[in-house]
Amino acid sequence: MKDSSLRKAKLGLSSPWIAGQFVIWMLVFTISLIMALLFTYSSLESQFLSQITLVINSITLFIGGYTAGKKAQKKGWYYGGMQGLIYCLILILIAFLGFDMSIQSQALIFLLIAFSISAVGGIIGVNRSR
Repeated sequence: MKDSSLRKAKLGLSSPWIAGQFVIWMLVFTISLIMALLFTYSSLESQFLSQITLVINSITLFIGGYTAGKKAQKKGWYYGGMQGLIYCLILILIAFLGFDMSIQSQALIFLLIAFSISAVGGIIGVNRSR
């Protein structure tokens, strides 16, 4: 019984879809927690918050796309790019439902940029797995 549940867990993380999203969200939460602690307990000012957020998102999308491409071992641009789209759509959904924000043209720009960064990560991930 224990062996089958362990096998299912390994199969889940071997999926490029699940592995990519897992890496993206774990990195976002971890780096955001570290940055929140730095903002709270250091002299770092919040005027740099938008740039830091952009860098955090870019790095995590690239690494998530890389992970998905490496797991898929084919079509890195597709698996990586879809990680960016899924991540971006979840953020838009949270903003729309949780904070009652309307969907604006900036969301489309973020969607394209997220797809591009993750697709590049996926392409590199596929080529590094060979």
